Amino acid sequence: MAGFENWLVANSSYMANAENVVRMLTLFAPGQNNDVELVSEAAGSLLQGLGVYHSGIVARVLAEKKLPLSPHARYIKAQMEESKSYAAVAYTLSAVRCTELLIEMLARQKGGEDGRWKAVTGVESVKAVLRLLLLAIAQRPVAMPPVFEREMDPEAVEQLVLGVDNPAEAALQEGPKPPIPQRLERSGKTFPPLEASLNVEFARETMAAKMLKAEDLRPAAQLIRKLQAKTFAGDLLSILRPVIYSLLAYKYRKNKQSWTPWLTGVLLEVLGRQLSAQGFTAAGRNSVSSVELEQLKRKTSSLWSWALRDPLYNSLTRPFIVGFANKLNRVPLLNMFSVLVHDYLYLLDTYYFPSASI
Repeated sequence: MAGFENWLVANSSYMANAENVVRMLTLFAPGQNNDVELVSEAAGSLLQGLGVYHSGIVARVLAEKKLPLSPHARYIKAQMEESKSYAAVAYTLSAVRCTELLIEMLARQKGGEDGRWKAVTGVESVKAVLRLLLLAIAQRPVAMPPVFEREMDPEAVEQLVLGVDNPAEAALQEGPKPPIPQRLERSGKTFPPLEASLNVEFARETMAAKMLKAEDLRPAAQLIRKLQAKTFAGDLLSILRPVIYSLLAYKYRKNKQSWTPWLTGVLLEVLGRQLSAQGFTAAGRNSVSSVELEQLKRKTSSLWSWALRDPLYNSLTRPFIVGFANKLNRVPLLNMFSVLVHDYLYLLDTYYFPSASI
């Protein structure tokens, strides 16, 4: 296993290229036929899972080399080191997320629309249980994603593993070299070198890179504060919202023009986000860590996913996208983009998880 992990890290750039290629291929597969669709999504799911595993290995390598981790990676590392259960649940949740669309495709092929919706509600229920377990284990709002993310250029990772020095890092460690004074030959007088003025900006950048921020001094496990009443309520609504929405969508599956599931889901999403924001900022806005701020931004950006849900999707979003794609279809070289848009629209028209936000 250690040899396989070393191979993965040493070939990070090849891994990234392979992921990009498979991701591009999966864009052309939807709507071809059931077998091609399933094989393509299975390959994509496998590669996503391998990517999550690879990101965890890279984070461990960076920590072993005493290189700085991002605040999110520091928090995840602290939680996983503190609790083996947290690591097991977090990686299980990531595995479910990687395979959720594949499960939905298989359920649709075997059981039709009813089977598909039963699978969707089942998967969302499993994800909710896993998130509730993370909430109970950490006693803090659930960080999304609950595992490591890829935060470093793959080629830079390879250089670190193979022992190749990073020139930029070396320059930061050494700092600016003292310039040599200029001396006049006849009089022997010396003057400050011209290069001294050129090093001011570099010196400023070097000092800024070495300055510690307030959250750098905060213990990693405290980058997300312990649960309070509002943060608990906000997280609980965010966790239960997909389950409630999927149950309502299943109930109204034969009436896609009903606004009940959509309005209920949006209301729960907005309310959960507001409660979390109030909980994080209770001690003042300056006390909010970058990890907490990132979680709030994720919850805000997830609101856009509701534009891809019925009935708003079919009445407004889809006609706009189709009109835009048709215009691109008349432009040489851009018509390929139009094909990709129509292929992805097939996923949005047919399946639930392509528009899922968490």
